Amino acid sequence: MLCLCFLICFYLFIYRFQVQVQFLAMEDGSCPYEVLGVPTTADDKQIKKAYKKIALKNHPDKNSSPEAEGIFRRAVEAQTVLLDPKARGAYDAVLKAKKAAKMRVDKMDAQYRQAREDLEAREEAYNKKRKDEMEAKRNYEAQIRRLRQDAERRLQEEQDKFSQMFAEKSFADKREEDYENKYTEEFERDVLQRMRQRAKEVNQSV
Repeated sequence: MLCLCFLICFYLFIYRFQVQVQFLAMEDGSCPYEVLGVPTTADDKQIKKAYKKIALKNHPDKNSSPEAEGIFRRAVEAQTVLLDPKARGAYDAVLKAKKAAKMRVDKMDAQYRQAREDLEAREEAYNKKRKDEMEAKRNYEAQIRRLRQDAERRLQEEQDKFSQMFAEKSFADKREEDYENKYTEEFERDVLQRMRQRAKEVNQSV
């Protein structure tokens, strides 16, 4: 019984090894479906037909170019993988896993791009807000400076105006005072002169 179990396990190991060898036959990384030019849903008949078409064109007996030999070898390997149900199932599973992984990566990339775009949008909005705030602050400071300059200018104008008014009033007062002084002196001289003249006339009449 133990020997039978050992033999079964050994044959299963050999079979899996063969499947893995067949699956890994495309060592250059080529996709067997793409090598034969068939879809992943192709049946054995379509696979054999595609292989036959490539083989007839690139068989070493008909085409001696190095490129044809490589094409023919890859076609043989691709047919071997796709006509073996286990190897094809394993390869389809790998394709499915790769597709799922690619979808996850694409989804993660999309999420990352969306997150990056959101971050850039928020950063741009913040920078714009900051710029607007700084611009508003600069405008406010400019208006304050303008108002201060206008106030200083108006204050200086008022000071100059009052200074001029005071100067004109002082000048007028001085002229008036000079006129009054001059009028008083002239009046006094005139009165004295008339009194002397009158006294002289009186003395002459006596």
